[in-house]
Amino acid sequence: MSHSTVEYLRDAREMADRAADFGTLDASVFTERHDACGSAAYCLVVLGEALNNIPSAVASLAPEIPWRAAINMRHLLVRYYWRVDFEIVHEVVSRDCPRLVAAIDRLLPLVETVEP
Repeated sequence: MSHSTVEYLRDAREMADRAADFGTLDASVFTERHDACGSAAYCLVVLGEALNNIPSAVASLAPEIPWRAAINMRHLLVRYYWRVDFEIVHEVVSRDCPRLVAAIDRLLPLVETVEP
């Protein structure tokens, strides 16, 4: 069974929202808490994987979404896990994920009208 574009977008939105919760932690607390670092990293991996499955025609409807950056973050977390800087992860979840949630919220209704 395969996912639809809407389902991928919903997954990405959910993971961005979950990751954003970790952005409320102070950066020094975040980087000391292995559970927070691991959970946030997992959210970013799933988020990047979901966005990687969005067709370019749909992605072009939301140029404000940093598609390539999110996908590249996923690749970094998975392929180069030993080089991950969790201060940067904290920046991403605190600064970028809330904006990503808002951007996906604007995109979803456009896609849902075409593909439920």
